[in-house]
Amino acid sequence: MAYQLKVTLMENEPPIWRRLRVPGNTTLPRLDRIIQTAMGWTNSHLHTFTAGGVIYAVPDPEWAIHVKDERRVRLNRIAKEACPPEDCGGVHGYYGTLEILRNPRHKEYRHTKTWIESMTGGPFDADGFDVEAVNAALKALRWRSSRI
Repeated sequence: MAYQLKVTLMENEPPIWRRLRVPGNTTLPRLDRIIQTAMGWTNSHLHTFTAGGVIYAVPDPEWAIHVKDERRVRLNRIAKEACPPEDCGGVHGYYGTLEILRNPRHKEYRHTKTWIESMTGGPFDADGFDVEAVNAALKALRWRSSRI
């Protein structure tokens, strides 16, 4: 048995989400690594599952992710939107960062662009999501964990 999960970054508009299929025997620590990989995060902040695994909370910078079991929902879309980098200060900090990046004349533009590119490993596209890159990272994660 497998589960289809919709993982949504809360308090974000437009919604940033990922749809994942995981084996029925996936442990919470394993689901943690899958979520981190699918969101493009590096596991650099403390986080926990709360409310029986329904909410995945990252207390600093105050991200919260809702995990919904969609096993009876027909798959009709893949993910949309890039996920915010971990260290941009939560949802409000992320939108402030995007506002700066959309205005090359902003006094913090050069610094913010350099900082976010160092966080993401290159140019950051808030509207982009590379499903192939995430799938490759998830396959590598599966391979690494099978060798541990």
